[in-house]
Amino acid sequence: MTDGNPVTIVEEELKTAILFRRLEESMKIKTVTIVIPVIFFCFFFPAHVFSTENLLKNPGMENISGGKPDHWNTWQFNQSLARFNIDTKDPREGNRYATIVCESENDARYTQEVQVKENTLYKISGWVKTGNVRTGFLGANLSIIDRFYTSRSVTGTINNWKYLELYIKIARGIKKITISLGLGGYGSMNTGIVSFDDIRMEEISQVPAGMELAYIEPLEPVKEGNNEGKDITTARGGQFPLVTIIIIILVLALAGGGIFLVIKFKLYQKLPVFLGNWLQSVFSPPPEELKGLQRIIRLPYIKAAGILILTIALGLPFFLDIYESIKIEPYAGNENHYVYLAKAILEGHLDIPYKLHDIAIFKGKYYVIYPPFPVVLVLPFVALFGMKTKVTIIGVALAIVCCILLYRILAKVHIEAKYRLWILLAFFLGTGYWLCLRNSQGVAWFAHVVSVFGVLLAIHEGLGRGNGFLTGLFLGMAFLSRQLSLFFVFFFIVAIWTNEKRKSTKNKIFHAAGFLGTLGVCVLIYLGYNYIRFGNFFDTGYSYLELGGFMGERIGRHGQFSIFHIPFNFVYMFLQGFHLNYGDWPSWVTSVHEWWPIDPFGTAITFASPFIFYVIRAKWKKSLLAAAWVSIIIVCIGTLMYYNNGWVQYNTQRFSMDFFPLFIVIVALGIQHGKKPFWKALILFSVAMNALTMLIIPPAG
Repeated sequence: MTDGNPVTIVEEELKTAILFRRLEESMKIKTVTIVIPVIFFCFFFPAHVFSTENLLKNPGMENISGGKPDHWNTWQFNQSLARFNIDTKDPREGNRYATIVCESENDARYTQEVQVKENTLYKISGWVKTGNVRTGFLGANLSIIDRFYTSRSVTGTINNWKYLELYIKIARGIKKITISLGLGGYGSMNTGIVSFDDIRMEEISQVPAGMELAYIEPLEPVKEGNNEGKDITTARGGQFPLVTIIIIILVLALAGGGIFLVIKFKLYQKLPVFLGNWLQSVFSPPPEELKGLQRIIRLPYIKAAGILILTIALGLPFFLDIYESIKIEPYAGNENHYVYLAKAILEGHLDIPYKLHDIAIFKGKYYVIYPPFPVVLVLPFVALFGMKTKVTIIGVALAIVCCILLYRILAKVHIEAKYRLWILLAFFLGTGYWLCLRNSQGVAWFAHVVSVFGVLLAIHEGLGRGNGFLTGLFLGMAFLSRQLSLFFVFFFIVAIWTNEKRKSTKNKIFHAAGFLGTLGVCVLIYLGYNYIRFGNFFDTGYSYLELGGFMGERIGRHGQFSIFHIPFNFVYMFLQGFHLNYGDWPSWVTSVHEWWPIDPFGTAITFASPFIFYVIRAKWKKSLLAAAWVSIIIVCIGTLMYYNNGWVQYNTQRFSMDFFPLFIVIVALGIQHGKKPFWKALILFSVAMNALTMLIIPPAG
């Protein structure tokens, strides 16, 4: 406190000024010592300071024009039934959010197109709340247009905002994708109210453990860059002329074969008279000319040329197809659960880190529901190559061994050599086996390939040396790949008992007991495998699947196995013809693009593989034939009672591969004893239809 003296006042003000000056200098020094390190840290470690850029425009729905959020489009399956609104009551952030109202069943979405980078990981996230959304169907979700992958689905009434996220990896050839915020989805429509707010899409370096990853591939073939506009697309769906040439050759070969059959077997005589007379005038040349034509056709080089053309026409599509199947595994193990399971076993546990498609979720962990034996074949390759293991190559190696096994089995049942290669052609290229082989990077398809391998090994042993222990082991391998293989037990008991190498009753009982013993051990392994995972010997994990759409509705109403599933499955197994949709065909065929070019539920085996009708002419030892039919029928009934028929599939029913390894032996016996002229044509027809399918449908990846 001053005394009012002017000198004193000046001194006090001077002291105050000096004090403030020192304080200011001190603050500058502290500011420099703090700010410079912060700037240095931010410059060198920006990812840890600044949030990742949101690639979506208007993510909070704040900017609107004409009552709709800017940069967002709307889409609905049932036009004009859904309402798209902007609401302001209780937003997650900001002042607004977007709402979809579906009073009747619909699939409705907000969409936005986004530019993306190839071979890059992204996280899509957002907040949602719902009102009266039906359970049992796909509810509010985040997804990618034209893809089946979705985030977790929210149903019921959720008044508080719930967080959703979806992780994706972009494949080579993808430049942009369309983000979808929707109610319902492919194969599932729903009702109710859903609201979305604060949607983000950001680039990430890795996916957190336990999260499902969707692999986004091109819907159209990828064009290589830096080729000055030259189109060198893959053999399917592009402008590459090889595909067109193959189909032309294929059509000509089929047409030429049909004309040849009409001439050789005088089929025109069986047509109505008004048409038959005209055809006879065309196809009945004078005898000398016919003989001359036959001599030309039978010339060695003409015959060799015809075989070569037919081989190229039918074989090249399969070669290109399996090559592409191997090539499309850039993110190894993404679909094949066995790769992840093998890696988990090598690390000492049975749960896998990611929520893949068709996975069991139990106590917060993810388990493979499929039986475990195929992982034994994958395990050494994963130990050597890790997640880069290409399962399709393993499948091809098994297919080669299976060719040898089936050839030897046909010899054991006394099929003449002239029929054997044709039977191999029929089984491996004219049935659903090829579908399973080409899609071996998918877990369910690879399980079929391994199961066929096990059953053929068992047949080879059971009809050969008849060693019950080995036969039981091989059938156990098949059972631990596809459970219904267990019901071949009836056939193998009879095969071992009637085997010529088992002379005495004591020896027969010994090997029959050995068969049941080793098979029983395999069954116990499966029960133990279930107990370790789920604490219940008989819990396979299928009940923990998260199913939506019509599949979820089916299993919700009738369960996993039910007689109510038989009508649908029976129609597709035995009655449904080859069903084309005018949809997602290659661009050189049509400009119309829908999702499925061929009925995804498949084609009946009677139409896709018509050579099977020769089973009615089969002659074999009565006990073996009866036991084979009992086993086949039981396995077939099991597949018909299942809640789905094996979709997605083309020109086949893949579940038929559960009984086909034994069924093809009966077919071979029927062809040999039937001696009718059409069996080769029917086999070629089956192979040709598969070849056509290969050209239309890209491998699953």
